[in-house]
Amino acid sequence: MARGMGNKNSNSIILISLLTLLFIISFSYSSLAADDFILSSNNQEINMCQCSTYLNQINLKNIGHLGHTYALNLGNKASKFSSLTSSNIKIDSGKQHTLYTAINAPCDEQGSFPLDLFWSPFFMYSLLFESKSMIVSKFEIS
Repeated sequence: MARGMGNKNSNSIILISLLTLLFIISFSYSSLAADDFILSSNNQEINMCQCSTYLNQINLKNIGHLGHTYALNLGNKASKFSSLTSSNIKIDSGKQHTLYTAINAPCDEQGSFPLDLFWSPFFMYSLLFESKSMIVSKFEIS
C-alpha cells in the first residue's frame, strides 16, 4: 500500500512541475510579444452627434522576429455601442494590420462615454492599450 502512494505522489509532483514549467515558458514568451508591436490609433477624443456613426482606425504592426496572434476587445461605457471589425489577429513579423472600431452613437443619450481598448497576447491576460473619450451631443441645425 505504501508503494502505491509513492507512485501517486511522484506522479503528482511530475504533473505539477510540468504545468509550472509550461506556465513559465508561456508567460516568458508572451511578455516578449508584449514588446514586439506598435499599436496606433487616431483621435483621443471623438465628438459625435446622436444617432451618428464613426469608424476609428487602429493600426497594429508586429515589429518582432516572430508571428504573433493578438486578441483585442473593448471595455467601458461606450463599448455597448461600439464593435471591432477584427478581434483576433495573427500578424507575421514585420507586417501591419489595420482594423476599425465602429461606433454607433446612441440616439437617446448625450454626454461623455469612455471607450477602452484592451489587447491580449496569446489570450492569457488583458492589458489596457488606450482609453478614448467619446462625446455625444444633440444634433442641432443652425
